[in-house]
Amino acid sequence: MRATTTLGASSVRILAVAAIALALAGGASSAAAAVSAPTDISIAVPAPGHDAAWAMPFSNGSAYSTEVWFQVRQEAEEPLPLIVEIFDDSGRTVLGPVALADLDDTPRTIGHVPANTDVVYTGRVSMPRDVGNDAQGRSQSLTVALTVMNPDDMDDGELAATGLNFAWLLLAAAVGALAIGVLLAGRRKRSQTEEPEDEPWKGGAH
Repeated sequence: MRATTTLGASSVRILAVAAIALALAGGASSAAAAVSAPTDISIAVPAPGHDAAWAMPFSNGSAYSTEVWFQVRQEAEEPLPLIVEIFDDSGRTVLGPVALADLDDTPRTIGHVPANTDVVYTGRVSMPRDVGNDAQGRSQSLTVALTVMNPDDMDDGELAATGLNFAWLLLAAAVGALAIGVLLAGRRKRSQTEEPEDEPWKGGAH
C-alpha cells in the first residue's frame, strides 16, 4: 500500500509562523525601499569667520516611523576645525553645535520621521574666525550623508534595515522547523499505513 503524507497540527502551526515571518520580511523590505534620503553630499568648506548651509530632504513613504542618522565622512587625517549643526524643518536644533572632531565620522541619530511624512533637514558648518589659513588648505570640501540604518547593525559596509534581519531569521527558523515537521510526519504516517507484503506460500502441494 502506498504511504500518504499529511501535515499534523504542529506542522500547520509552523507553516503559519513561516507565512507571518515572510510577511514581516516583505513589509520591512518594502519599508526600506519606500524611504528616500540624500547620500554623499559634498559641502564647500567656508572661509574663517563664515559658514555654509545645505538642505537634506528626507521622505518616509513607508507605513512605519523611521529613525534618521547623520554622518560626516571625513577623509582628512586631521579633522577640520569646523562646528556642525543640524536643524529639522521647524528650525529646531537636532544636532550640535558640535565640533567636527568630536563627531569622529560616527553616525548620530537626529530623530524619527513619522510614516508617510516628508521633512527637510538643514545642515550648517562654520569655520571659527581665529583659525589659521593652514586649516583651509588641508581640504576644500567634506562629505555628509543621511541614512535610515542603525550604525550598530553595520557589517563590512552592509546596512540592515530595522526589523529586516529579525524577520528573515524568523522565516529561516520557521522553514527549517517546517521541513523537520513534515519529515517526521511522513515517517509516522508511513509506519501507520504501510502493510507488510504477503510472503509467498511456502507449503507443499497436497
